Amino acid sequence: MLERFSITISAATIAAVLGKLALLYSTDRTLNKDWLSGDIDQTVLCNVLLALFLIFFRGKMMHDDASFFVKLTTPGNFKEDQSAKFRIRIGLLIGYISWLLWAPAIFFLEDHRRFAWCLIISLLLSTVWLLIDLSTRQTEDPIRAIWVFPNLFYIVFLLLLQYTPWAVAMATAMLLVLIIEWFLTDPFSGHLVSPAAKPNEAEKPG
Repeated sequence: MLERFSITISAATIAAVLGKLALLYSTDRTLNKDWLSGDIDQTVLCNVLLALFLIFFRGKMMHDDASFFVKLTTPGNFKEDQSAKFRIRIGLLIGYISWLLWAPAIFFLEDHRRFAWCLIISLLLSTVWLLIDLSTRQTEDPIRAIWVFPNLFYIVFLLLLQYTPWAVAMATAMLLVLIIEWFLTDPFSGHLVSPAAKPNEAEKPG
């Protein structure tokens, strides 16, 4: 059931991003500004790149989260002492809050400063959730900690995104990191593709 919840959240998020893009396009059309003709507007290009990032990032998170929730409901994967259970609950709460921050990020898609800070806070919370996940597993597997680094890259790029001359470059960089991250992950399980990774032990909660 939990993995279905992740899929539903992902579908709603992607629909919201597409809806926001459609709204921005419609608004510009009323101002006689057609995205598909004339010179390429850098702000529009940046918005489209950010929308693509959100769509594909949320899609990747769907695979990761679905695999994580399957493990969460399977005995033997997580520690079962009271301290671990409490940390798992805190981690899930933090993770859900990080998901909620995607709503204002999408709403402020064209306002790169507000967009960036909403997503930065979301990524920071996701990173905390990941660290809690690492500390509550039955079997230690430090290779899962590699997922901290893409989040840090995204945060740096989002900070620089707010500097208008670099906005398009930073949005492109985020997509490139996402592509690399995608090819390092098995899209069917969310597991890290690595000879050192044991089956079913390298998924990353989103």
